[in-house]
Amino acid sequence: MTISEDGTISAIQGYVDLSPYAKTADVNTALGKKADVATTLKGYGITDAKIAGGVITLGANTITPLTQHQSLAAYAKSADVDSTYAKKADITTVYKYRGSVDTYADLPVNGNAVGDVYNVVAADASHGIKAGDNVVWNGNAWDNLSGVVDLSAYIKAADADKKYMQLNNFPLSTDEEITAIVNETIV
Repeated sequence: MTISEDGTISAIQGYVDLSPYAKTADVNTALGKKADVATTLKGYGITDAKIAGGVITLGANTITPLTQHQSLAAYAKSADVDSTYAKKADITTVYKYRGSVDTYADLPVNGNAVGDVYNVVAADASHGIKAGDNVVWNGNAWDNLSGVVDLSAYIKAADADKKYMQLNNFPLSTDEEITAIVNETIV
C-alpha cells in the first residue's frame, strides 16, 4: 500500500486494513463536542468567564494582563543580592563534623578547612577545653564551641510536676473564709 502526496491510497492487491484510522463521521462527532475556542470556553466546562475593563474573571480568580511595561524597581538588583544574601558556597562551609579526637593535641594541624568540627574527648585546661567540647577550625585556630552542658543542677519537668502544685490547682477561698481565718488568728 502507498499514499501519494495528494492523499490517494493505492493498493497493489489484497485487503487494506484501515481500522487504526478514524472515520470522518467519528472525527466530526468528537469535534462537535469540543469548544470553539475563538468564541466560548463552555466546551471546557468554564461557564463563568468574563472580560470587563481588561480584567479576566474565571470564577473567583481574576487575571489582570499587563497593559504597559511593568516597573521592576521593587525587585532586587544583582549587586544588592550579592551584598545582602549568602551564596551557596558561603553557607555550605558553616560546620562539617569531621569526627572525634582523644585530646586537644590530637587535632589536625594541616589540611583543615573553615568549618571543620571535632569533638575532644578529654579535658584540656590549658586550652579551656572541657571533656566532650566541640571545636571548629576558624581559618587560623581551633575555636571552642563548647560541648556537653551539665544540667544536673536543674529540676526535670516531671519532677517539678510531682513536687510543686500547679497554679490552676490551688484551693480557692471566698472573702468570708479569709476574713474568718484572719479574725481567728487575731483573737
